[in-house]
Amino acid sequence: MRLAPGGSLAKLFVRQAQPDVILAVACENELALGIREVHPIPVVAVLNDIPGSPCVNTTVAVDAVGRALQDLFPGR
Repeated sequence: MRLAPGGSLAKLFVRQAQPDVILAVACENELALGIREVHPIPVVAVLNDIPGSPCVNTTVAVDAVGRALQDLFPGR
């Protein structure tokens, strides 16, 4: 498991780790770009909560991330 605070580092981690699946949390545009770049690796995406536009001062719905993890790893 790796945590990347941005797209460039995330892409580096994907190249290094060659994961079977990715859980991505980002704004919509960044998610779309990232999903295209890592294809064909499956991506489970969680959108940031954005109080305004553009994608600044975002928050993460921790419960949504938890549900995504439970879907990826049932029984753990």
